[in-house]
Amino acid sequence: MSTLAVALSSRLDWGLGNPNKTAALIVLLMMAIWGLPSWLGAFWPKAKEALWWIALLGSLGLGCALLQTGSRGGLVAAVTGWLVMLCFGPRPWPWRKIAGAMGAFVAALILMAVLPQAARLSPLYGVHDASIGNRWILWQSIPSMILAAPGGWGLGNSGEAFMTWYQSADRGELYRTLVNSHGTWLVELGWLGRIGYLGGWVIAFCLAWPTRLSPGKRLSVVPLGVLTAFAVSALFSSVAETWVLWLIPLFALIFAILMRRHAHVWPKPAAVTWSLVGSFVVMGMAVFFFSDNLPLYAHDSGKSVQLGRGDPRLVIVAGEGAKESPRQLRIVWQKASSPVSVLWTTCPRDVSIPEGHTLALLGNNDWSEIKSLLDRAQTVVLLAPSSDFDNLPPEVLRKTHVYFGEFMPPVDEAIWREAGHFEILPGQAAFIGDWPERLLKIAGESKSKPLSSPQS
Repeated sequence: MSTLAVALSSRLDWGLGNPNKTAALIVLLMMAIWGLPSWLGAFWPKAKEALWWIALLGSLGLGCALLQTGSRGGLVAAVTGWLVMLCFGPRPWPWRKIAGAMGAFVAALILMAVLPQAARLSPLYGVHDASIGNRWILWQSIPSMILAAPGGWGLGNSGEAFMTWYQSADRGELYRTLVNSHGTWLVELGWLGRIGYLGGWVIAFCLAWPTRLSPGKRLSVVPLGVLTAFAVSALFSSVAETWVLWLIPLFALIFAILMRRHAHVWPKPAAVTWSLVGSFVVMGMAVFFFSDNLPLYAHDSGKSVQLGRGDPRLVIVAGEGAKESPRQLRIVWQKASSPVSVLWTTCPRDVSIPEGHTLALLGNNDWSEIKSLLDRAQTVVLLAPSSDFDNLPPEVLRKTHVYFGEFMPPVDEAIWREAGHFEILPGQAAFIGDWPERLLKIAGESKSKPLSSPQS
């Protein structure tokens, strides 16, 4: 294949690192260019007609670039933005402008049939494109992830949180975000941030709304078209994380505010209030009705996650260097017939647990952080522990279950034989493959035993 052919078939990227981000930028430019006849035409009436045709030709050229990105989300955003501007734009249109717009539309259809990148926009292409199905799987988990973490999963943690706690056992795709800017931030932020984020969008739309000034005359619809296109493009990919893309919507919003200030027309407080209330109610209903029934609760930006209701019977502290994956634990827990409640934490100093739980220590832990947990635990479990655990107090050692792999036996076996339970597992090494099943079984057995008071 020649270099030209490769260039023609590759998706367009203007240096943003992602064709979808390039598509979002192009769509914003396609909306903003109509500010030429809308804003400049107001100061230069004689050139308004020429500026309209310049905007149309500019939109057609940008539309050609948009098709070369192959971005379906970008195309939907462009169509949505145009529909908004057509609905609220000035009327009537002269026949020559209608003919020009129809000509641009036909030219766009021809380009879609000719450009190789535009093949991705065909519905037939979507049948074989896994990214559509993968997005749907991600988006279905958003209500559950919001409900599970009142304080949020933490900025930058949404992709990892999904893969660990929500992704099906038969899927292995890697995600950094939820491939949806709005959903990603609503999951990562706490409720205060979620309300602020949603409320910010609602207020921005209220300010950009093309209020009617007199019969046949409105404020410019361009800011609303820009904000709509940006909001829609951010639904289909994590494009809004690129700060450059916020510049055009920000300038459009500033122009909307300046226009309102000039016209002395501001959104009615009642309309803004009801818009805010309505959006919060819709978000709350979506979270409540579309979340699954998995009893999962996240705290401290996902550093502590509980599976099951009530006080956790099994507490797993994952220290530095722990090889065990919480994803494996969650999958095994979901398949268990009647699993005990489990808390997985990487931050034990913030964990408050009642007496009588089973405590499993993975990796290397800070003794000052786990001492209170050791004292209150009914059973302590160590999986192939390092030498850091050799000096356990006798009262802790007596209630400790210790497991080593056959191929990685302990250096000082005599010490560990003083434990409450000592076992060398055949066929295992430093990593105990069935660790989730083993821990759940021990916690289940401990659950039926009477709780012992901590020994001093």
